[in-house]
Amino acid sequence: MIKEKINNDWGMTWKIDRQDLFDLPSSEFRNAIYENRLLVIKNVGNLTSKEIYYLMDKFGKPWNETQYIQSQEKYEIDYHRDQKFVVTRFSNKTTKKIKSKEMPFHADIPNHPDKPFPHRFLYMNKQPSNLYGRTYWLNIDLDLLNLKNEELNYYKDCNIIQQSWWEPGTNLQKLSFIKNHPIIQGRQSLRLNYYVLPQGQKDAWILECYHKDQKLDNRTFLGTIIDKLRSRPELMYTHTWDEGDMVIYDNWSFIHGRTPLVLQENEIREFIRANIDHVSHDEFKNKDFFRL
Repeated sequence: MIKEKINNDWGMTWKIDRQDLFDLPSSEFRNAIYENRLLVIKNVGNLTSKEIYYLMDKFGKPWNETQYIQSQEKYEIDYHRDQKFVVTRFSNKTTKKIKSKEMPFHADIPNHPDKPFPHRFLYMNKQPSNLYGRTYWLNIDLDLLNLKNEELNYYKDCNIIQQSWWEPGTNLQKLSFIKNHPIIQGRQSLRLNYYVLPQGQKDAWILECYHKDQKLDNRTFLGTIIDKLRSRPELMYTHTWDEGDMVIYDNWSFIHGRTPLVLQENEIREFIRANIDHVSHDEFKNKDFFRL
């Protein structure tokens, strides 16, 4: 296996033979995602849904169908040797809202009642062309941002009102602008996300922002932060997808987006995608892993 750092402090690419990948111990996968926050595994080749589930099971606890219902993602249930597994498919043909448009910066599943910001597991199943649809990640962990004390103290006094992206105006939550990682003690990140703008656009995760009791303009506050951070190359990674690529990332640490797709009417670009719970060391050590 060849390991290559993406940035000095985060991100790792594995170039590994398919069988060697399946033979790696589970601890290698879990340590890789928490140490590097984002893991790219190149050109794994054609995998079945069962093999994909087997690999993602090594990172934590894959979601069940109840959790997917709460996040409104379409899921598939299958069985292997009496073991139940759940994955989702995501393509330009199945997304009603986004389709082939550019995706703005966002973080997935921030409003889940029990398990917000799970790991995200992406496997490129069908890719007509790698010229389009590049995915980019912006690291928003405080330990990498090197904020000045006055800026950090300002953010500590900020809150956001979060809502449902699917049903704007519902599931309202008032949350601190700085969030704490559920597993890595002391790791904090900004609660940045796709935000509402006044020009008739209402379907976004962040509805309003406040500094203490003073309401802030979303674009001035959130947009300025994103623009400033994305100008720093050490915080950004852009991935050009080939079929058989896998990317697994710690969703607490990033916002991400995608360039537009340029596809023919009959072309399908499809991911097999899954969510994986963060688990403690003891939970991970004692869990029953999915067996091929």
